[in-house]
Amino acid sequence: MWQACEKARRVLSANAEAHLAIDCLVGETDVQATLRRPELEELAKPRLEQLGDACRSAIAAAGVEGVDAVEMVGGCSRMPSLVAALQDAFKVKPSRSLNADESVARGAAFVAAMGSASFKMVPLAVSEHTISDWEIHWDPEGGASRVAGDEEPTGAEAGSITIPRGTTLPAMKR
Repeated sequence: MWQACEKARRVLSANAEAHLAIDCLVGETDVQATLRRPELEELAKPRLEQLGDACRSAIAAAGVEGVDAVEMVGGCSRMPSLVAALQDAFKVKPSRSLNADESVARGAAFVAAMGSASFKMVPLAVSEHTISDWEIHWDPEGGASRVAGDEEPTGAEAGSITIPRGTTLPAMKR
């Protein structure tokens, strides 16, 4: 079923509708349907709104005035409603000029050039920060461990760590 849905999503990236066919979904019952792009976008709308909110929140938390460029990589980068949601969040039209391997290679080359005396590069500090509080709890006997929001562990908790929002990663609490 997942493969059929993924195929339909890809087709809808370029076409107005896609035919969905799943053989033997339940027993010997086959399922066939036609999915239209507006229907997919309506299904994806809550997630796209969450994505836009998360992007705006990350920009605000980073204290960045604006974003110069956004590079999209991966299968969903062809989804028109995703491109529109990111363009709305970043106020820049996302580019899709690289494939995944090229984007990793470009990033690695950039980092290598920054560390080399042979290249003149504008110094750039890249840091990763937590965007929310993290709580980690554990049981030293190897029983239960959890992250905040999970159910309470069954064993006695020996410890917990809270990493506050905005902490630079990697982080160590002493």
